[in-house]
Amino acid sequence: MHGLKVLVFAFMYPNIVKPNLGIFIHNQVKSLIQQGSEVVVVSPIPWVPGLLCWRKRWDGYRNIPKEEYYFDIPVFHPRYFRTPGGKWVYPWEGFSMYLGCKNLISSLHKKFKFDIIHAHRIIPDGYCATLLGKKLNIPVVCSARGGDTYLAPFQNHLCYLSFKKVISSCSKIITVSNSLRDIVLNNGVKYPVEVVHNGCDVDSFHYIDKAVARKKLNLLLDRKIFLFVGHIISSKGVLELVKAFHQIKKNDPSSFLIMIGFGDCKDKIEAEIKSRNLYDSVLLPGYVPHEKLPLWINASDIFVLPSYQEGLPNVVLEAMACRKPVIATRVGGIPEIVSDGVTGILVEPRIVDQLAQAMETLLLNEDLCSKLGLAAEKLIHEHFTWEKSAKNLIKVYENLLENRDEDRSRPLLSPSFQ
Repeated sequence: MHGLKVLVFAFMYPNIVKPNLGIFIHNQVKSLIQQGSEVVVVSPIPWVPGLLCWRKRWDGYRNIPKEEYYFDIPVFHPRYFRTPGGKWVYPWEGFSMYLGCKNLISSLHKKFKFDIIHAHRIIPDGYCATLLGKKLNIPVVCSARGGDTYLAPFQNHLCYLSFKKVISSCSKIITVSNSLRDIVLNNGVKYPVEVVHNGCDVDSFHYIDKAVARKKLNLLLDRKIFLFVGHIISSKGVLELVKAFHQIKKNDPSSFLIMIGFGDCKDKIEAEIKSRNLYDSVLLPGYVPHEKLPLWINASDIFVLPSYQEGLPNVVLEAMACRKPVIATRVGGIPEIVSDGVTGILVEPRIVDQLAQAMETLLLNEDLCSKLGLAAEKLIHEHFTWEKSAKNLIKVYENLLENRDEDRSRPLLSPSFQ
């Protein structure tokens, strides 16, 4: 089977206002197209009343066009009604998305005749996609990516009911890690759940001489640089990272920490840096465009991600592709890509002393850093490219459609959505 027509449904997708949002989904879409699939993206955007325009985040939504081509990929941004409220919004947000998207997607289907709808996130995206699948009689694949599976469903009872309805009703669930697959299976899914790992853009993320990268970024050559990239929020272990770095700094004045990203923990981090007199040794660059990240990664010596929870973090794949040794926590899908003592070092979350010990071990052993980095780079090129991810995903699509053809009497959706 060739030339599949896929409707990708994803709130998290890059746009002109947020070019880094869901960049991993965009990379997978590009690879699907390179493998011969035809893809149209629908990325719904909250409708913003004038009352909320004073909030920077909400005002930004107003600047996103209803249609755009993102690197030659058609992307549609229908509006739907959403209020502020975080976890309390999820239970009904999927249905609201459906109301805002159904007419557009029905029109697109008349033109493109999609074979598959692929939703990225179980809730709320998957809830909407499953309703669309019923309306258009198209099989629906949902991706479990991370917080949509290990966090959002357990925020409250209504979130859990929405999660259960989607995983029991869509045509196929795929996950980006074995740990997420276990969560889905443990919550009542009776059919096989496939694992399709994320990939890495190895054309962009590859080894660059450290001195060259530092010169371009105006970073000192005599520093030993630890790098963190991610949301500056407590669940990423950022406070523990600063505390662990403080221990390292006492023994090695040349050590330096860069924390790229933004989030609601930034003020706490800045206060922690000030209280520990680290303001000359920690850099917080804030937002960095995705295309600039390879330079920052290659300018570092060691990459650190001390999260409490994860799906399969792309930033770890990207650091490994740049030949960097990785220190990460033994959570989620991280042990599936970081083998302790082989491609990096694994530590337990929230334990500052253990994190500091791992950082010091690599800081003092350049040969070990080189060995881990080379093994990490090899692993990514052999098993975690976007090309490989797309090929595995197409197999899932084809198997689903072939099974459908073999038994046309089987409903696409379970009775709960009929």
